[in-house]
Amino acid sequence: MPLFELLKFIYMLYLIPLSIINKFINMPYNFTKQIRVIIEKDEDGIYIASVPSLSGCHTQAKTYEKVVERIQQAAGLYLEVMRDKDQLKHLLAKREPSFLAVEDLAIRI
Repeated sequence: MPLFELLKFIYMLYLIPLSIINKFINMPYNFTKQIRVIIEKDEDGIYIASVPSLSGCHTQAKTYEKVVERIQQAAGLYLEVMRDKDQLKHLLAKREPSFLAVEDLAIRI
């Protein structure tokens, strides 16, 4: 019996609400998303990572390896919350911002 048919059968028995079944069927629960991360090192030697496409998703750490680990966790939690709010499909459809360049500019004061 296909999964959808099984879930419809369970719904008929009123064991779980239809909204939960639809959420399970329509939303990707196991997927991988490539994201662009910006990692900087501040004047105190602390690494700061942010994800431009995920507003407010950032973290910091004393080592590069740790900041990479933490930003992966932060982005994963961000996407999980978006999925729970039924906003994940919209977020997955967005394009990553294009990276152009990093420039050191001389500014006359």
